[in-house]
Amino acid sequence: MFGFSLTGVVIALAAVSAVLVFLVIDARKPKRVEKWEKAAIVKQLLDLSEQEEGINRQASAPRPRTPATTPAKSSRSNPSMKRPAKQAFPAQQKVR
Repeated sequence: MFGFSLTGVVIALAAVSAVLVFLVIDARKPKRVEKWEKAAIVKQLLDLSEQEEGINRQASAPRPRTPATTPAKSSRSNPSMKRPAKQAFPAQQKVR
């Protein structure tokens, strides 16, 4: 039938393994990003940054005082009424 020599089998296995090694090494290389892909990513990051700035501006904007939020005159005029002390929070520990 077919006569395979040990040398031929070893050479064939070496060739197949060399091709597989080449394919594995080539697949591990990071693929270069196209310019249009970079532009799309930068545009998305810019949009997210602008949205975050808008949220930060809204949070830091001074709110108009309404009668419900202003302290009552009676607490100002009565010196015996003191403001409650601010509650102290324990210092946050750094998480590593």
